[in-house]
Amino acid sequence: MRRAEGAAEGAVCALALTALVPRKGLDVLLDALALPPLREAPLVLWIAGDGPARAELEARAAARGVAQRVRFLGRRDDKSDLLAACDLLVLPSRREGLGVAALEAMACARPVVASRVGGLADAVVDGRTGLLVPPEDPEALAAALSRLASDAPLRARLGAAGPGRIAERFAASQMCDAYAQLYRELVAETA
Repeated sequence: MRRAEGAAEGAVCALALTALVPRKGLDVLLDALALPPLREAPLVLWIAGDGPARAELEARAAARGVAQRVRFLGRRDDKSDLLAACDLLVLPSRREGLGVAALEAMACARPVVASRVGGLADAVVDGRTGLLVPPEDPEALAAALSRLASDAPLRARLGAAGPGRIAERFAASQMCDAYAQLYRELVAETA
């Protein structure tokens, strides 16, 4: 998979598994790739997904001089293969619900770099399963990605904690129990 998607030997592959729409912050990610901490890093970016912002994002990658390090993969049905092949997942969202891609990455023992927004701030434990950055902050995003790109043991440690986080907080039975408790509380409040 890595070879097929153009990752050179020794490259660190960051995967953005998301819709190509403005609220996902991919423009911020492309800006981050052009900043000094990442300019010389052996980081390549795979963007898996499609949407109305694709042409604009491709143009932005070219304008920022990072197009050779970015692969727009389009809509993919092999998410598990992509997650297995990448080194980390990146979600620079401006707004996010739960962030299912982050949960999928953690379940696959991949560290996550994400914006501290919505459900991402609940799913990813900063410094334990990934790194959280402020939204709309290319400098902070570049620093977090550079840190993971240059530190394989940190990537391994953060990734290894992911499955445990899923088991402790996001197992189906636990989520069902939590929703049932929430509904009971809401019904009690309105009675």
